Amino acid sequence: MPSKAKRSTPVQSQVWVAQPSDDDIRFRAYEIYVARGEQPGRDVDDWLQAERELGLPVEPAALGQNGH
Repeated sequence: MPSKAKRSTPVQSQVWVAQPSDDDIRFRAYEIYVARGEQPGRDVDDWLQAERELGLPVEPAALGQNGH
């Protein structure tokens, strides 16, 4: 009688990725603000850039894009 080989099931590993805190994003946004000469009025752009740099996904709607 042929032996039945056990089939192994691939184990999916869990990867925990630390998300930057609001304070991390705020600090990076402030650095961006200072680097561009402390000109007011671009706080949302600075925040979104900080999120991108720190690896957070940015929703297209937050960028003012409607997907077209």
